[in-house]
Amino acid sequence: MREVCVFLSPSLFAVNGHMVAGLRKNGIRVESFDVRDDDYQQAIAAHHALLSKEAAHKVTPRPFLCIAFEDSRAGVNAARNAGMCVIGIASNRIELDRLKSNGANTAAMSAAEILESLGVRNYYQVQYLQFVI
Repeated sequence: MREVCVFLSPSLFAVNGHMVAGLRKNGIRVESFDVRDDDYQQAIAAHHALLSKEAAHKVTPRPFLCIAFEDSRAGVNAARNAGMCVIGIASNRIELDRLKSNGANTAAMSAAEILESLGVRNYYQVQYLQFVI
């Protein structure tokens, strides 16, 4: 498993099954994450605990290697506060501007659009997104 982890809001997780499958096939952990129920810092800690178990030694948490695809302003704020790279996915142009103004590193109208605009041509490349944005 790679150190990079991708968190998707439940609604984005449900409609992007092809992306989830592609990421997992390439060893990238993908989790559905509802910011109302959980705290991103706990999720990052759990991800790094799993990595430490697999690596048989303690892995230092590096939140900047975790990417959150968020469709809510609360989710964007929570992910930014946890030190993550945040990609906003909006349902309309007004919400697109709001996600950007709330701290999303970048935003688009769909996950496919954001990946295409950043030159990500396959799911293996998603692990480098935080360095591109």
